[in-house]
Amino acid sequence: GGGALSYWLRHTARSGYFISNAALGTLSSQLHERLRSKEPSESKVTNALPSASVLPRLLAEVALSYEQDYERISQGKYKL
Repeated sequence: GGGALSYWLRHTARSGYFISNAALGTLSSQLHERLRSKEPSESKVTNALPSASVLPRLLAEVALSYEQDYERISQGKYKL
C-alpha cells in the first residue's frame, strides 16, 4: 500500500545519503593522504572502495532488512 511506498522511498533516500557520505569521506581521506605523501601513489583511491562484487550483496542485504522491518511494522511489532 501507500505506507510501504512511503517507507521504501524514505529509507532508500536515507541509504543513498549514507552511502554517498561514506564514498565521499573515503575519497577525500585518500586524496588528502595522497597530497600529503611524498611517495608516488599507486591508485589507493580505487583500492579503498568496495569491489564491484561486494556492492550488490550489500544493497541486497539492505533491501532485505527494509522488507523485514516493514513486515514487522505492518504486524504492529515496530512503529513507523
